Amino acid sequence: RKDACPINWVNDLLSRKWVFGIMKDLFTGKKHFHEFKEDKPTLSNVVLSDTLKYLENQELISKKSHRGQFKKKH
Repeated sequence: RKDACPINWVNDLLSRKWVFGIMKDLFTGKKHFHEFKEDKPTLSNVVLSDTLKYLENQELISKKSHRGQFKKKH
């Protein structure tokens, strides 16, 4: 659920460790799970999966069901 206050929502978004790196990767064309991990050796599969699910729940990205790729929402 999105917070009624946009400041709280942005604060929650920005307080998550890997959000910026993953969003940057999306903007540079990365779409596959392994691509997000390429330059982030300390990022675990669980944390990456949780962060992608969080971004999807916040409606910032969507997941293509036929391949499981993530993409930016337009």
